[in-house]
Amino acid sequence: GTYILLGRAAGWAMFVLTVATVVGGNAYQPNAFTSRGMGTFVASLLSLSVFFHAYTTRLVSFDRRMTDSRRQLRHLARHDSLTGVLNVRATTELCESLIQLSARRHTAYAVLFIDLDHFKQINDTYGHDAGDLVLKSVATCLKQRLRKSDVLGRMGGEEFMAFLPDTDSRGATQLAQQLRADIEGLFPEFNGQRLKVTASIGVSTHQGDPGSLAALLREADQAMYQAKAQIVFDRVGFK
Repeated sequence: GTYILLGRAAGWAMFVLTVATVVGGNAYQPNAFTSRGMGTFVASLLSLSVFFHAYTTRLVSFDRRMTDSRRQLRHLARHDSLTGVLNVRATTELCESLIQLSARRHTAYAVLFIDLDHFKQINDTYGHDAGDLVLKSVATCLKQRLRKSDVLGRMGGEEFMAFLPDTDSRGATQLAQQLRADIEGLFPEFNGQRLKVTASIGVSTHQGDPGSLAALLREADQAMYQAKAQIVFDRVGFK
């Protein structure tokens, strides 16, 4: 019981205490055990201790594996397996909560819709492994630039979304420009070739109103398509 309830260290301590008590007190008993009887007792108790030490070791190992598996499953359920950023479901749940929080605090917030330009051409020319490399490189770039309080999710394919709490139009615009420049400066290397990557970013900002994430995404998506239609070097659209 000590091994199971309190652990292996307590179990061995109980073993030592029990043996010391029984062996030490045996000499004072009117009908003391013989040395052979005491040897049998100690050997039996030692065998039990070794057994329960191994048993509890397996229990602890199993519990740790189960805990790690649950943690991994929770991570996989909320994150994109390729890029490691939040998936659509987790992004939606978290952003909707932040929108309501911003509405209660009457603070500004913004959404950036980030779409990689000509991504299909990369897949068709260099293969899907190259496309995966580009996506992971872009995701890492975005995570490094965004704040810990921001939310980054992959919305599917070559599309990412960033939710920026406590951010007004000016701050969102500046960040969008920085992100676009950072992505354009990546040049991930694949099979000895450095791949050119560019992105178009749509920006949607709100001040204090609850709104809905779906409406924000539609606005940011429309702004992103406006950015793609621009011929100028600066591909950032606003809504």
